[in-house]
Amino acid sequence: MNRIRRRFDLGKRRRIGFVKYDVHTFRPSEFSREEIGKCLSVIKNGSAVDFASASKQLPIARIVAVVRTEKEIVGVGVIKRPRPQYASKIARKSEFPFDVNMLELGYVAREPSHRGHNLSEKVVSKLLFVLPDVPLFATTSNEKMKEVLKAAGFVQRGKGWCGTRNNRLSLWVKEAEQVSRAE
Repeated sequence: MNRIRRRFDLGKRRRIGFVKYDVHTFRPSEFSREEIGKCLSVIKNGSAVDFASASKQLPIARIVAVVRTEKEIVGVGVIKRPRPQYASKIARKSEFPFDVNMLELGYVAREPSHRGHNLSEKVVSKLLFVLPDVPLFATTSNEKMKEVLKAAGFVQRGKGWCGTRNNRLSLWVKEAEQVSRAE
C-alpha cells in the first residue's frame, strides 16, 4: 500500500498538520456512483483532458487508481480499455505506428490543493504494478507528466502534434519488455 504523509495546510500551503494519502486500485464496478462522480470531478478540475470522453471511458476502464486522504478522493488515474479508432488517430497524428489494441494510461489528475506531493508518480506506479508486462501508451502536453512517464519507463515516440486545445501533444509508449514491477 502506498502511503504518503505530508504536513501542510490545504488552503495556504503552509505545513501545519498531517495528511495521509493512500493509493489503491479498483475495477470501476467496485465504485459507487458517488465515487465515480468524485473521480470525474478530480479529472475535470485537472482540466487536461476532454471531460465528455472521461465521463464515458472512466466507468468502463480496465483499472482505476485513486488517491484518498482520510476523507476524500484527491487523485486518480486509469488504464483504459482498447480504443482502436482513437489509437489509429494517435498513430497517424504522431506518425508512429503502434498496436491499435494497446491499452492506454490516462486521466492522471489530482486536486489542485494537493499539488507538490508526487501523487502522479504514485498513481502511475500503482497502475504499472497492477498490470505488469503489458504494453501501454499515453499522450500528454504536460511537462510534469512527461517527466513522470519517462521515469516510469515510457519513451516518447513519433512527432508532436497540435491538440484540440492548441496544446502540443506527444505520444509516450511503454513496451512489454520495458514494464517492471515498481511501487
